[in-house]
Amino acid sequence: MQIEWKSNTADPYVFRQVAEWPGLRVHRAHVHAGKMLEHVNDCHEVNVALSGALTTRKVNSIGRQIVNSTRGNNLCITPAGQPISAEWTGKLDNLGMFLNAGFVSQTAVENGFSPNVEFVELYKKQDPLIQNIGLTLLETATKDDPMGNLFAESLIQTLTFHVLTNYTNAGVTPTVSAGGLA
Repeated sequence: MQIEWKSNTADPYVFRQVAEWPGLRVHRAHVHAGKMLEHVNDCHEVNVALSGALTTRKVNSIGRQIVNSTRGNNLCITPAGQPISAEWTGKLDNLGMFLNAGFVSQTAVENGFSPNVEFVELYKKQDPLIQNIGLTLLETATKDDPMGNLFAESLIQTLTFHVLTNYTNAGVTPTVSAGGLA
């Protein structure tokens, strides 16, 4: 993804933090004004604008362009493969989580969800659980704690199940049992 910065400062980042685990990359960036050029990700993108104003432009699944302007604590979900661009005229503090599409599908199948997972496009909704999990994952990544990986893995599973349950079309597939009592 390419960003055009509108600031004359040497470093457009006020603050930046990135952490990565198998299937998930989390980043938080507090940046000066800029514009993210249209791009397409091969992963599902979950963003929370923690503060600042942001305008996103997306082409939805039926080819219609959708423009949204949001202010702090708004959730934006962009399915893998969907074009998106964004622009912010002032400072922006953004929390982004990139879920690997294969990881999400595999987790869905392993836990009884439909294997054909499709994310629902979403704008302007608050979800404190997603925001708190993302911030906690970033905090966990900075600590030298032997239990940190186990804790991070449980948070990633919680995030993935929450997203599957609330922001996809994946329903739980009924399990057919063979044998047992009549």
